[in-house]
Order: sequence, then C-alpha cells, then structure tokens
Amino acid sequence: MAEQRIETRFYLATDLAAGAEFRLDPAEQCGRLSVPGVREPLDLGALIAGWPAERRLLPCAETGAARPIAEALCEVAAEDEGSVAPWTAPRAVMTGPEGGLAESELDAPRNLPFVTPVGLGPRVLRSDTAALAALACWQAVLGDGRRRPPCRAPQPV
Repeated sequence: MAEQRIETRFYLATDLAAGAEFRLDPAEQCGRLSVPGVREPLDLGALIAGWPAERRLLPCAETGAARPIAEALCEVAAEDEGSVAPWTAPRAVMTGPEGGLAESELDAPRNLPFVTPVGLGPRVLRSDTAALAALACWQAVLGDGRRRPPCRAPQPV
C-alpha cells in the first residue's frame, strides 16, 4: 500500500473471493477464458523488493524526475524491434492512489535498472483515470492494436 491513502466510496469486497462476480462479466466480454485474480494488498516497499528484474516497471509519477510516457514507451518499442510479439514481454505500469505516490516512495525504485518513472502530462488525474490513460498510451505504442479479435477480423470476399 502507498503512504498516501484517501478513503473512497468505491465498493471493495472484504472477502476477495466474494468479488469474483465483478470480474466475471468483464472477463467474458473480453473473451478471456479465465477470471483475473485479486491479491491481498501489499506494502509498496515489499512489492518493489520482490519485483523480478526482467519485468520492466513504469510507475506514473506526478512529481520529481519522470520521462513523458510516450517517450519512454517509444524507447521500449525500439528495444523490441524485430520481436515477433513485443506485447507479450513482461512489463507493468503502476499508478498510485488518489493524491499520487509520495516522493519518498519513488526514491528507492528510481535507482533500480528496470524502473522508469513516467509522467502523464501536466494535469492531475484521478487514480482510475490515470490507469486508463497510461494503458491507452501503452496500447497505442506497444500494444497489439493492429491485430483484430478473431471473431471481428475482416472476412475474405
């Protein structure tokens, strides 16, 4: 968990298994054959300490040194040049809670070789909006957006 926490009125199932029905419909809509899991909250320091070094992490940082997300993602794309399926590489984007991650929480990870702090521009975004904005940038630069779902691929005439 991050240092800064703001209580919200979003529904959070206290029993993580009880929230499965909230994950089932979106999984079915996306054509997934499995329902995504949800884990117990983990201290941010413990998360970073156990992070696999081969999995690049791009934490969204509202303050301090951070590269524009598009610039950082283009660099990652250049590293992937020639890869058959670059969107399958182990990577992650991390957004903080409402109010953002504390500068002290980003100090230690900034020095790790697999961490690249990124910024989402000059606006302060809500945590849910920041996650969607980061994923939209990710998909636009690194994603498989040129591919079509099998059921929606153009049919030969």
